[in-house]
Amino acid sequence: MQSSSARQAEIRSLADDHAALAREFQALHEQARALECLEMSRAERRAQIDALVQAEGDVLDQAHHIRQRLHRLVREQHRQQ
Repeated sequence: MQSSSARQAEIRSLADDHAALAREFQALHEQARALECLEMSRAERRAQIDALVQAEGDVLDQAHHIRQRLHRLVREQHRQQ
């Protein structure tokens, strides 16, 4: 079992990671919106959007795992207090 200070440090690190993933997701979403203004064929646009959607899904999966870990650590922290 982790010490309280180690757990708090990990919680802070995970919160920072989660915030970075939120920024990455927002950037991917903005890229997808920007595709609407570019001159390209439907097939090219579709391929670009598909790649961005895949990347967004990957970011969401990572964020989900971080949230699960955060919740577990916070529960442990509250039990220790």
